[in-house]
Amino acid sequence: MKEFTVKAIVMGSIFGILFGAATVYLALKAGLTVSASIPIAVLAITLGRKLFKTTILENNIIQTTGSAGESIAAGVVFTLPGFLFLSNPDSAEYFNYLTILTLAIFGGILGTLMMIPLRRALIVKEHESLPYPEGTACASVLKAGEKGGDFAKTAFYGVGVAAVYAFLQKILHFVAETPEYMTRQANKYFPSAKVSGEITPEYLGVGYIIGPKIAGVLVAGPSADKVEFREAKQVAVDPGSDLAVLKIGGAPLPALQIRNSDGVKEGQPIMFTGFPIGAAIGLFPATHRGIVSSITPIAIPQARSAELDPKTIRRLTTGTFPIFQLDATAYPGNSGSPVFDPATGEVLGVINMVFVKGTKETALTQPSGITYAIPSKFLQDLVQKAR
Repeated sequence: MKEFTVKAIVMGSIFGILFGAATVYLALKAGLTVSASIPIAVLAITLGRKLFKTTILENNIIQTTGSAGESIAAGVVFTLPGFLFLSNPDSAEYFNYLTILTLAIFGGILGTLMMIPLRRALIVKEHESLPYPEGTACASVLKAGEKGGDFAKTAFYGVGVAAVYAFLQKILHFVAETPEYMTRQANKYFPSAKVSGEITPEYLGVGYIIGPKIAGVLVAGPSADKVEFREAKQVAVDPGSDLAVLKIGGAPLPALQIRNSDGVKEGQPIMFTGFPIGAAIGLFPATHRGIVSSITPIAIPQARSAELDPKTIRRLTTGTFPIFQLDATAYPGNSGSPVFDPATGEVLGVINMVFVKGTKETALTQPSGITYAIPSKFLQDLVQKAR
């Protein structure tokens, strides 16, 4: 039975290039990759058997070659950015395409050479202890392909739907890349509140594969020890101040002391800690320092005089309650961060919003340095209500 043939190597290389490019794109865009071994196995038994009359051993070569190419791409995209972050900015030009290609080739060769002596020890002798579920699944797919059946129909349907969706979204702009909903400035409870999300075929595909638990871990961020999921129940909410009290199950967590904010004056030094979206894409905590520059009615300044009407002017001058205007830079993702006194660690308020000078993208590239926080007395009142 044929095994190591030219057509198997060529098909495996083509699949390796295609899935490797997709892996690099997903890794840079979504921050994670999904294995392509099983999809390549499905495509191998479909295209190989129907178009090139390949044997099961040739399909195994196709699957192995393709998944190896995809694995090398994943190793490159997660390793080289680390070198760039750690290196001098002047040496960034060193990592050109030729250098990256050379590193990938030698990295693949080194991995193959290391696998030769380890194969018998880890795969053959330890097969019962180390079942390798992905490899077992690929073998099952290849064996099932010999029995016939249309295994790749779902995969081709997915590619077709994704292509049509991307065409409508990227080319015709019939579907918004980042759908969003924003409330009006005059909304009583959530003035100028916005909810948005980037909905693309690659994100939908990755989300379906990794499932809600892993997606939750990615949103929650890393922990020094482990990520822990706890049940949270809303026990009190104040839409006017945009605050809520949650009851979290499990053992008690370390808590901050809340101080009444009535004694806070202009010029009060403050700090706040949160998970802003920035260079670390919101996965690590960051602490910012500033001062309370003003205690002002809750309102968002208007960018143009044409937007001022009597109702808006009344809101700007009176508002519904006072909030803290901070001379401190906050970013998207800082909302809900505790504002505390650097000297005592006592909570004085909660970050609520930032003033954006231009479009939403400029909140990261050109921050205004003006941040607003809800005074802690509203949080104290809500905690008392929850009790």
